[in-house]
Amino acid sequence: MLAEMIGGALRRRTERLDGMQHPGQWLIDWASGGDPTSSGEAINETNALNCPAVKAAVSLLSEAFAVSTIEICERKNPDIVVVVKDHDLDPVLNRQPNPETNCNTWWDAMQNHHGTWGNAYAFIQRNIRGTKVAALWNRRANPERTRPVRSKDDGQIYYECKDANGQLEAMVPAADMLHVRYLTLDGILGKSPVRLIRETIGGNKAAERIANEVFKNGDVTHGHYTLPGKVSEGMYARLTKSLNEGSEHGKRHRNKILEEGMKFEGTSYNLSEMQLIDARQYLDLIVAMAYNVDAQLLQMRAAGTLPLPDLLRKFITITLPFWGHRWEAEINAKLLQPPYFARWNFSAFLRNDRLAQSQEHRTNFSTGKQSINEMRHERGDNRLDDPNADEHYVPMNMVPLSLANEFAKATIARAKAPTSNPIGGDNREAPPGMPSGGGDGVQPGDANGQDGGRPESPLDAKPQANGGASQQLSADTSAACGFTTSADISREISPETQIGSQLALIEAEAVVAATLARLERVEANEALRAAKDPKTFLARLDTFYGKHVETLREALERPVRTVVLLRDGPLAGGATTDIEVDNTINEHVADKRAALLQVSGECKASELPARVAEVVREWGT
Repeated sequence: MLAEMIGGALRRRTERLDGMQHPGQWLIDWASGGDPTSSGEAINETNALNCPAVKAAVSLLSEAFAVSTIEICERKNPDIVVVVKDHDLDPVLNRQPNPETNCNTWWDAMQNHHGTWGNAYAFIQRNIRGTKVAALWNRRANPERTRPVRSKDDGQIYYECKDANGQLEAMVPAADMLHVRYLTLDGILGKSPVRLIRETIGGNKAAERIANEVFKNGDVTHGHYTLPGKVSEGMYARLTKSLNEGSEHGKRHRNKILEEGMKFEGTSYNLSEMQLIDARQYLDLIVAMAYNVDAQLLQMRAAGTLPLPDLLRKFITITLPFWGHRWEAEINAKLLQPPYFARWNFSAFLRNDRLAQSQEHRTNFSTGKQSINEMRHERGDNRLDDPNADEHYVPMNMVPLSLANEFAKATIARAKAPTSNPIGGDNREAPPGMPSGGGDGVQPGDANGQDGGRPESPLDAKPQANGGASQQLSADTSAACGFTTSADISREISPETQIGSQLALIEAEAVVAATLARLERVEANEALRAAKDPKTFLARLDTFYGKHVETLREALERPVRTVVLLRDGPLAGGATTDIEVDNTINEHVADKRAALLQVSGECKASELPARVAEVVREWGT
């Protein structure tokens, strides 16, 4: 492949597109060390990395792309996009771009070129048929010696690659060269961010050199010596030698012997001003602006006090897309064909912020945005083999718009249903196909046919040891589901009955959710009161939740029983209900206590009230 690039292409007549005539800029930099600046410092893309701010910004970006994943996606239709795990390009971009380089090193080097030279190049090696990308090479596409040129023969753009001696090594067609640009004015060649701010970098280096000279010269206190008379040559030589030796390393700040009436008159200066600390910090801020990186991420404490989670979100949502979209556009243009496209996945940066990620996952899961396996993938956990882990779940207290009419009709039907309907009603005639009395001849009353009255709803009846209420409940529930007797339970349920049962379950689970929300507000108020005294915070939580469990049990027992009966059918016993109640309470208490305990362990005592207020802000909503 490389031979084909070099073959007749080397003989092409070309025109440079970088606006420079011979000698090339790479030769000028090699001879002079870079463009001179007004500070007198010569700056180029290589020695600019000696500036701590430039090195920090470039390293932060290159390492971020090196540890991230670029996904190959397929657009099924305008509304559906899926990630393709088995695409031929995926191992090239995310495992090994070429036989000599792994993906981490390759992306680190490419983004380094992008962040210093403003241009990152890589040969595209395709298979024999030219249908698949076999490898990406950046070894010979050094941005220091690679430039785009336009052929005078066919008018097409080629990339002129030279070796370390300045000899032409390859002439690569634009279709076979991956080229990612920084700021560009002509759409062909990117501007080097180092050259755009070289005056700033030069000033930074000059300020650092001046500060180093302060320490090199020795004593902190400076001044001059005076003599009452004329200084002889011998005395001058002795004094000069003595003072110079006293400024050497290891001999500074020692007492000096003054002869023949010599006096020392000291002059002082501000050491901090001589180090130009403020000026150097300002120059660092300019570098951070040029790379679109928050100065706090460059370890500049004076730049602000934004919490780390907020810094990461800002880095992911502003900085990385600023650089990453250029990669995506070039990869989509040169390496992929519709309906496939590439996009970066930077979610790995949120793994360290477990609290924020857990809150985001809780919201996404409860609204149906993510499945269990999708959340586990983002956290770096293994997938579950259970097919239900790939399902998307939605809150049961909401009804799809397409079922709104059915919901209204079902609500009216339940209001007009006979007494035997477990949802409630009176003794009016039942609709066709619905029995008007008890399922197996059991009339209104208790299970033994007594006139002791019946509860307002059979779902409210607690299971008795003798099974009487359970029998009444089973018969009435069977009738409500369209069954004449208990033996008919195995009969196929009609779609209309299924919708009615599902809507009833939705209502019942909404009652459970509303009950928990009301009790969450009580827990939030107690947590805020306990946080006022950090020393007794944990003890008060233990005492409160020890008593609060009984309150939860009393409030949740009836609505949870209703949910179990509608979900599991009339054969669900009291033991099943008790287990469901215990599980609901234990999960609720464990979730709330864990959130409060995590906050108390992470923050200072003075910060506890504010942090607790942040945690409980959404409780009960």
